[in-house]
Amino acid sequence: MVQGPVDQGQKAGVTYAYGDIDEGFGYTTYYLYTANDSSGTSYNMGKTPLYSYHIELNDKNTTTYTFYSGEMNIPKVLSGTSIFSFFSSDVGTTDNLIYTIKLYHYDGSTSTQIGSTWTSETWAIGGAYRTPVAVIAKIASTTPVNFAPGDQLKLTVTATVTDEDDNYHLFGVDPMNRDGSEITPSGGVESSQFICLIPWKLFT
Repeated sequence: MVQGPVDQGQKAGVTYAYGDIDEGFGYTTYYLYTANDSSGTSYNMGKTPLYSYHIELNDKNTTTYTFYSGEMNIPKVLSGTSIFSFFSSDVGTTDNLIYTIKLYHYDGSTSTQIGSTWTSETWAIGGAYRTPVAVIAKIASTTPVNFAPGDQLKLTVTATVTDEDDNYHLFGVDPMNRDGSEITPSGGVESSQFICLIPWKLFT
């Protein structure tokens, strides 16, 4: 099975899942993660599971996080529905929490949104702790989006929180799926990964 686009000149012998051939695209898995150095924290999308600097991201304020993939090495065409999977939690006494997710084509200077903005349901809690819940977001691209070498994927995740003095949002960004302070995969229920499935055309 091949994930992602394929060069026209790729060697014979590569096999494809029937569903990929039938639909004409294959999903590539990206993971959100953070890195940190002397200049601060960077927010990234990568295809290789790494140990993220942060296991979870959280803030008492409404916050937008912006993640970038690496630069494309070959031309690619995004076509289909992108899928995002993560676990969310929040801590507080009375709280409303809403996520919005946007996907972009980024050419180094200009960001062009792909598809529509995804908006979650509104979660409300009435206790000191809420068990993390699984979130699935989908963003459909109704027209193919061309990526040239050097272009990047850009993803923004906005967490909107009310009653910010007492409450904060929290979601996992660790490709290695380690336990965080609130999201604990070792318990067998939740995951600290933030998984992005991006549909690339198999033949461009």
